[in-house]
Amino acid sequence: MRHWALRSRPGFGAAIVTWVVLTAFTLAPGSGAPKDSLTIGLSSDASFINALIASDGQSYKVEWSVFDCLVQYDQNLGIKPMLAESWESSPDGLSYTFHLRKNVVWQDGRPFTADDVAFWMYSMLNPKVRAPSRAFFGGMAGYDELTNPDHPADPASLPRKPVEVVNPSTVRLNLAYPYAAFLGVLTCPRGGIVPKHALEGKDMNTAEFNTKPVGTGPYRVVEWRKGESIALTAFDRYYGGRPPTRQVIFRIIPDPVVRTQALRTGGIDMLDDPPADELDKFAKDPQYTVAGVYTPTYQYFGYRLDRPPFSDLRVRRAMAHAVDFDIIVRKVLRSYAVRATGPIPPTSWAYTPKVTRYPYNPEKAKQLLAEAGYTPGPDGIMQKDGRPLRFTLKGDTGTQSVRDSAVVIQDQLARIGVAAEIRLLDFPTFVRQLFASDFEAILVGWTGHPDPDPFSYTIWHSSQWNGRNFAHYKNPDVDKALEDARRTMDLKKRRDAYVRFQQLLADDAPYVWGYYPKEMYVYRKELRGLSLLPAQAAIFQSLRTAAWQP
Repeated sequence: MRHWALRSRPGFGAAIVTWVVLTAFTLAPGSGAPKDSLTIGLSSDASFINALIASDGQSYKVEWSVFDCLVQYDQNLGIKPMLAESWESSPDGLSYTFHLRKNVVWQDGRPFTADDVAFWMYSMLNPKVRAPSRAFFGGMAGYDELTNPDHPADPASLPRKPVEVVNPSTVRLNLAYPYAAFLGVLTCPRGGIVPKHALEGKDMNTAEFNTKPVGTGPYRVVEWRKGESIALTAFDRYYGGRPPTRQVIFRIIPDPVVRTQALRTGGIDMLDDPPADELDKFAKDPQYTVAGVYTPTYQYFGYRLDRPPFSDLRVRRAMAHAVDFDIIVRKVLRSYAVRATGPIPPTSWAYTPKVTRYPYNPEKAKQLLAEAGYTPGPDGIMQKDGRPLRFTLKGDTGTQSVRDSAVVIQDQLARIGVAAEIRLLDFPTFVRQLFASDFEAILVGWTGHPDPDPFSYTIWHSSQWNGRNFAHYKNPDVDKALEDARRTMDLKKRRDAYVRFQQLLADDAPYVWGYYPKEMYVYRKELRGLSLLPAQAAIFQSLRTAAWQP
C-alpha cells in the first residue's frame, strides 16, 4: 500500500519523486543503470493525461501506461483481451457484449465495473466534452441524436441505447450499422477507459483529473512538472501483476542534440525520436539497442484549404510540384522513411499506389501559379491583385526532422517566388493552434491507426470541421467513399472504397504528402522487454514488461 501513502501525503510523495528524478538524471554512463527506474527522453510535453480528451501523440505515449482499454492489439494487429476478458457479437453485427475482468481496481482502489464503461462511452458521445476521437464511434446507436451540439438527446429517450449495463461485469455496446473497425477503435490509447466516480458531474475539459489521472493501468502518475518531467510509479494492485520496473520517468528535452547527449551521459535510458543522423552511430555502439518499425504515421506539408491562396487547386498543385520530399527523405531522414503518396501507407491492406503524383518540377509549379493569376512582384515574390504569395509555416520545435524539413521547404518555395516564414512552437501550443485551425500552413504528422477508418474519416470527412479536419477539407465524393468504407463488413468493398478515396484525394492535392517515417528508438542494451508494434508509439504499451537485465 506504499502508493497510497504517496498520494495521501503529497509533501512526502513529492520528496520521494524528486529524489528519484534526480537520481535517474545524474547517473553516469557505466555506473550501472538504476535497476528499478527507467528514464525516457521525450521531445515535448503531453497536453493532457486523459485518454478521452487527449489529441496528440506525446500524450498517448504516457497514457499507454496509465489507462487500459476493453481490448488491445497483439503483435500481428489482431484483437486480444484487456479489460474485457471475452466478448461476442450478435449475428447481425449490431451488438457486442463484453465480459469484464472481475479483479480490476482503479488506481485509487475503487472497483472497475460496467458502469465505468457506460460513463466513458456516454462522455465520449457528449458534445460538451472535447473528445477528438468522438467520430471514431460514429457507428454507435443514437450517435447523431446524442452528439447534436445544440440539442443533445437524453440517452433515456432513445429507442435503442448505445450502451446497456447487463450486470457489473457485463456491458453491451450497440451499433447503428455493422462497423468493421469497431473493435479496432476500442484499442489503446484512444479507447482508454476513465472512471465514473472520479469524473461524474465535473467538466471533463478542465478537470484536475487531466493532470492527476486515475486509470486501471500498470503505472500511475505521481508528479507532472509541466515542460520538465512526468513521473510514474508502478501500481501494485494492477490486475496483470506489478510491472518489473518500479519507476518510469518521462523527461522533456525539446532540443534533439541535448536529448541525444543525455542518453550518452546517462541522463536518460531511452531516446524517443532520435535524430536520423545519429542512428548509424548508435547502431555501431554495443551499449545501445536501435529499434524501428513502420507505423500508419505520415508527415505532410498542409494548409488551410478554405482560404486563399490554398483554396485554389492550381496553387496547391504548384506547391506539390515545388517541394521535393524525395531529397528530404534522403538527406534529412537518412532514408529512415518512405515517400508518401497519400494518407494510407503501403503497409495497409487498403493502400493503392495508383494515384496522381506530382514529381518535383519547379517550372511546372511556376506555370500553375501563372495560370492561377500570379506574376512576379518587384521583390521577386509572386503576387496577385497586389497581394504577395507569402504565408507562415508552423511546426513543432522539438522535432529535428521538422526543423530541418521546414528550412528545405522554405528554400524550395523561394525558388518559385513563394515566401514562407517559419514559426516553430512548443508542442502543446502547436497542437492547440492546430485544433483551433489557427494557421496558414503547417508541417506536421498524423499518428494514424492500423485500421484506415478512424483517421481517414475524422481527418477528411466534411462533417469533422470542428475536429481533426482542421485544414477544412470538403469533397462530397470523398465523403461518400469514406461512408461506403465505414458501413460495410466486406473487405473487398472496403478496399474499393478506400482506393477511390485515395485517388480523389490525390487529385485534390490538399497536402504535399511528405513521407511515412520509420518510428525509431534508441535505448540501453541492458533494457529488455520492450516490443514494437506496427501501431504508432505502441512500444510504450510494452513499458509494463520492460526490465533491466539481471
